[in-house]
Amino acid sequence: MADAYALPFADGSYDVAHALQLLQHLGDPVAALREMARVTRPGGLIAVRDVDFAAMTWYPASEPLTRWLTAYRALARSNGGEPDAGRQLRAWARAAGLTDVTATASAWSYGIAAEMSWWAGCGRSG
Repeated sequence: MADAYALPFADGSYDVAHALQLLQHLGDPVAALREMARVTRPGGLIAVRDVDFAAMTWYPASEPLTRWLTAYRALARSNGGEPDAGRQLRAWARAAGLTDVTATASAWSYGIAAEMSWWAGCGRSG
């Protein structure tokens, strides 16, 4: 584990820096991206993936999922995070000084009762 704002590595140490579902939890995601850029060699790759909870949808309607989403978004913001980070990744990357930015999106589908129950239970099994 390391501090995303002060990685314990020399400049240009890595060919790739990767953060999965991290930036949404940080108060200053741009600073974290700058730090990732610092430890990545020139011409290296910085890859991030984050969620955009406002874009979540499900069918059929599920009151437990709706309550979970409302609670999670409020909690994330109260902790200084951004639960809708996915839509901001390109802007954050540019603000961090990254210039060759490619952004994509994908959707996960949880359409059966067991999958919806897993999400509504915040990932708890049983």
